[in-house]
Amino acid sequence: MKDVPVPGAADALRRLREQYFIRFLTARGSYEDPFNVTQTWLELNDFEYDELIVVDRPQSKVCHLTPETILVDDFTQGHEKEEPSLNQKFMDKLSAVTTPEL
Repeated sequence: MKDVPVPGAADALRRLREQYFIRFLTARGSYEDPFNVTQTWLELNDFEYDELIVVDRPQSKVCHLTPETILVDDFTQGHEKEEPSLNQKFMDKLSAVTTPEL
């Protein structure tokens, strides 16, 4: 994966992890060996977490959300291409089943 993390994200997540359970929930349908690819990227970029869940498509994330979940998502797709795009289909699905927007 060629994505570059947001500056300061790993440090911020480390501080959050002192008080919260951190779960990465990601859709990686087009990647070969998606769990290991994602785990390696997280480790190379110094992200600490408690659990990693990899699903095949963004819409599959919904079943992993609970009322206690705070979802932080960039709502993009196609990171394996030159320019990722907004994933409106996932945003619509999420709006239909859950959460207030901040």
